[in-house]
Amino acid sequence: MNEREDNLIECLVQVDPSLSAPGITADWQPNAATPYETFHRGKPFLFTTCGSRHPLETYASFTWEQEMREEWWTIQEGDVVVDVGSGVGSYTLAALAAGAASVTAVDPCKEGHFVLSINLLLNGWLGRCQNLGIMLGDRMCVGEFSPASHSARPEGRMETRPVLTLDWLSSQIFRDRLDWV
Repeated sequence: MNEREDNLIECLVQVDPSLSAPGITADWQPNAATPYETFHRGKPFLFTTCGSRHPLETYASFTWEQEMREEWWTIQEGDVVVDVGSGVGSYTLAALAAGAASVTAVDPCKEGHFVLSINLLLNGWLGRCQNLGIMLGDRMCVGEFSPASHSARPEGRMETRPVLTLDWLSSQIFRDRLDWV
């Protein structure tokens, strides 16, 4: 048990007191095969940590971001949304649960892209979300991305990803309407 794991467990217990039950210790890990139910503005959705190299951090991102999502992620039914930096999809899935017509999730991290794809499939939302493994920038090019910058446990080397502009993406995907970025 290290300080980082202690802090994660402490944060999780503050957000979800049920995690203080016996058996929830610093070595606790979410079961990757288990779909967990969470809510956005009273609307349920499922998520799993399946595919994550760091399931505790993945579980934690859904748990400790819930209050922030509830407060300001006020997606309305029918909205068209771009989630920039979507990661494993805590905001993407909340937008879809709220009734967004479509969400374009943008994140260069392969692991986040994979976990989000599993969660979209789990909820039956593949047809309502474009999950793009790209970066956004001020010009279109090929850029370098460090997977370590998206991880609580830095590892790996630089990888290349397409870089698109939000203006270009808007002209190709959204055309008439974009409600949230």
